[in-house]
Amino acid sequence: MSIVISANGADLDAPVSPIFARCQHFIFVDPATLEFEALPNPAIGASGGAGVQAAQLVLQRGVQAVIAPNLGPNAFRIIVAAGVPAYQQQGATVREVIAAFNAGELPRLDIAGADHVGVGGGRRHR
Repeated sequence: MSIVISANGADLDAPVSPIFARCQHFIFVDPATLEFEALPNPAIGASGGAGVQAAQLVLQRGVQAVIAPNLGPNAFRIIVAAGVPAYQQQGATVREVIAAFNAGELPRLDIAGADHVGVGGGRRHR
């Protein structure tokens, strides 16, 4: 099994990111063995569409679950349409999130979060 966690670092002790689409890294983890791969997020500096790019990237890697603080409407729609469950991130580090996931303590994300959370106050520049 492979899960993905948004993080602001490249290892299991990295702090989790408060923003899915613009995190520094995606940490792909086998929660049973703790084998992982850190992938820099190419959407971090996108001028638009970061949620779509991030969702497509993690789905292309074949994850069976997405763990994030929340998912914007576009990312949420893509992940749900793929049949991949999303869980709300809880914990300060990637390792803590994995432990909570393994213990069945993470709540499901059943609705999308706000669009543009944490990015310029949601303002679009023209």
